[in-house]
Amino acid sequence: MLITSEKAEFLRPAIPDREGVSNCMAGVRVKENEPIEVAIRRFKKQCEKAGILTELRKREHFEKPSVRRKRKNVAAKKRLLRRMARSGV
Repeated sequence: MLITSEKAEFLRPAIPDREGVSNCMAGVRVKENEPIEVAIRRFKKQCEKAGILTELRKREHFEKPSVRRKRKNVAAKKRLLRRMARSGV
């Protein structure tokens, strides 16, 4: 069955675009005479590039907004310290 772009838009889940994460589902087509291990490796690379596993781990448990803010603040401080160390300040 061939899915046209009109049908594909209808079938795509209504998830708002997230920064840095692609909105399409990862998938590979196994080529003729291609070992399954190679296809699995390509699939894993696509999943990693799309950020599927990190998103899954992040959504595994509910995170309170206060905890989320604290985690983001700690990450921002870490980034700032790393930038300062690299610049030699």
